[in-house]
Amino acid sequence: MVWWKTSLTLAEIPRRHIIRWTDITGAPSGTITIPSPHPRLDRRTIESALTEELTTHYPGASPRLGTEMELNDQLSAEARLRVAGHRVLTRALTRVYGWRTVGGVVATLLGKGIDAYVLIDEEATRAVREAVCQEAGRALAEFSTANPDDLYDGGWERGGEDRWQLLLEQR
Repeated sequence: MVWWKTSLTLAEIPRRHIIRWTDITGAPSGTITIPSPHPRLDRRTIESALTEELTTHYPGASPRLGTEMELNDQLSAEARLRVAGHRVLTRALTRVYGWRTVGGVVATLLGKGIDAYVLIDEEATRAVREAVCQEAGRALAEFSTANPDDLYDGGWERGGEDRWQLLLEQR
């Protein structure tokens, strides 16, 4: 089980720390909020709160906890996307975009980085799901440095002023 902190404004009172977590496969995943007057939480506090939360997902056995850096070599492509702050959603894509569609990426480049979500068709097998996540990770890495012409050449379409979309289809 991998966990990471999200940034919060330090002026918020009472101070809350948001901790996100996911299995190394990328599912299940979730969020816990830890109220604390301290600007930083120690690892023991975070992992104690996580252990308590995870008993509902893993009754009887506590999963091994670690940070993204500690478990990086064990993370699936889906877990890597989640750790990077992207949402991974399952939707009925083939009904809307046709039988060849397996996934999609919607991304916006902001000053703080990329805000993106990855869509995976609800009928996708585990192998297809992993392939979609791998391709989405590659596409998002290129997205951050590409100019509009590169994005169009790579199959991206502009969905709004700053929003881009990429449809992923079976070959």
